[in-house]
Amino acid sequence: MGSSPTLGTKFRDGEFRRVKVRSFIVADKNPRGRGIEGGAGADQAKAFPMKAARIHSHGGHEVLRVDTVARPSPSDRQVLVKVKGASLNALDTSLRAGEMKVITQFQLPKTLGFDLAGEVVECGKRVTSFVPGDKVAAMTGVGGGAAAEYASVDQENVARLPEGVDMLEASAVPLAASTALQGLRGIAQLHAGQKVLVSGASGGVGGFAVQIAKLLGGSVTALCRDEHFDYVRGLGADEMIDYRDDGASKIDERFDVVFDCSAKMSLEQVQSLARHGGRVVTTRPEAKKVVQGFIDRLRGAFTYDVIMVRPRGGDIAFVLELLRQGRLQPCLRKGFPLGSVADAHRYFEEESVAGKVVLTVD
Repeated sequence: MGSSPTLGTKFRDGEFRRVKVRSFIVADKNPRGRGIEGGAGADQAKAFPMKAARIHSHGGHEVLRVDTVARPSPSDRQVLVKVKGASLNALDTSLRAGEMKVITQFQLPKTLGFDLAGEVVECGKRVTSFVPGDKVAAMTGVGGGAAAEYASVDQENVARLPEGVDMLEASAVPLAASTALQGLRGIAQLHAGQKVLVSGASGGVGGFAVQIAKLLGGSVTALCRDEHFDYVRGLGADEMIDYRDDGASKIDERFDVVFDCSAKMSLEQVQSLARHGGRVVTTRPEAKKVVQGFIDRLRGAFTYDVIMVRPRGGDIAFVLELLRQGRLQPCLRKGFPLGSVADAHRYFEEESVAGKVVLTVD
């Protein structure tokens, strides 16, 4: 492995630009707080307050609120992290919209955010791997809570930032890159020389999937909008195809691995694109596809798997080291201050957005 420096990012005109610096500017840093909430936690919130992006009901981006709440206390095996950046993922928008109520069944209000980067400020009494002052990146698991000024995280889900890795770059990486890594290296068992189709290649997970597939030795065809061809080419894609105008149906090739990050392909298209004995991995399960995929597996046609990413500190450390070496780009696109979380969700859900969106916390 080489020791190439990682390119930094600069925030200019609302966009992250790839430049050889490690600073950026974020405008409009005033959080739109809604005051301390009543109830049992009000007194504690007054003593140890923090801002958190929460939902009190399901719906569009307008249901998001920035509340003043009590700072969490780490359990015995947790670390308390002062958050510098929290990534925005499809999981956030799906949970906010109520699309996963049957699966999650969490109580409202709920603090969103599932991965972050920041500095450890407190450790539980059984924490052995970290100390206050460590700069880290982490996944919170299904409990969420990263979109806040502080978050408690299980130590097993945390990785120390390598020297020289920018904290905001790191905040864009854990969940999306771990999803791509676990889906391609773990489930698909991708190896050198195989052909890979990445659908949704310009998105958060898709951008990391293109890069990780190339690092594993795959030949990558990217399915995305044509205005994002230059972007995914820069990530290493060998060929780009516009998914619009039924572009997937015009592909003649058959692939060893189909990694579907967008759910834009029909079941028939997925079946036609995977070679016999190939592997299909999706981040967006649909009942019809799961049932038919099980049937196809029994027939030996191909395997169809849903990737449900697991928080693993080892995987996060692995992708952070690739980031340090300059072999993985963080795919940062735009940053919003925590108080503008509703604007961040609105921007994230625009179909034309390529790359990662992060919430910045002072």
